[in-house]
Order: sequence, then C-alpha cells, then structure tokens
Amino acid sequence: MCSQGSQTLSDGVENDNTISVMTGGVFAGYKFLPFVDFYANYGGILTGDNGARSEMVRLNLVISYINMKKYKTTSN
Repeated sequence: MCSQGSQTLSDGVENDNTISVMTGGVFAGYKFLPFVDFYANYGGILTGDNGARSEMVRLNLVISYINMKKYKTTSN
C-alpha cells in the first residue's frame, strides 16, 4: 500500500514536507470457539522518501454474544 501524507502551510507558504511511503504487513487469525476469535497483525513502512520509520503490532480478541432467546422470539 502506498500512502501520500499531507503537507503543512505556514502563513500561506508551503513547507515542502509531504510524506510518501510504501507500507506492508502480515495478518493472521484463529477462531478458538464459535464465539471467540483472535487476530494478530504486524506492519510497517517498507520504503519512503524522507527516512520515516514505523512498525506496528496489533492484537485483537473478539468475543461475540447472541441472546438466542431474544433472537428466536423476534425472528418469528
């Protein structure tokens, strides 16, 4: 994915500080139970024109709950 960042202005004059980077990452997920999911991803800047560096790790645990009693009565 390529990202083009915005640039700033000071008193109406451009500061010539636009950021252009190419980012990438990997993603994996696993379903433990029908209502429990786990996701992990890692990403960062692969290349850029101004020496920008960034890395990110994200972990998500999703627990879903459905009140089946309420669902069955409203679906009729």
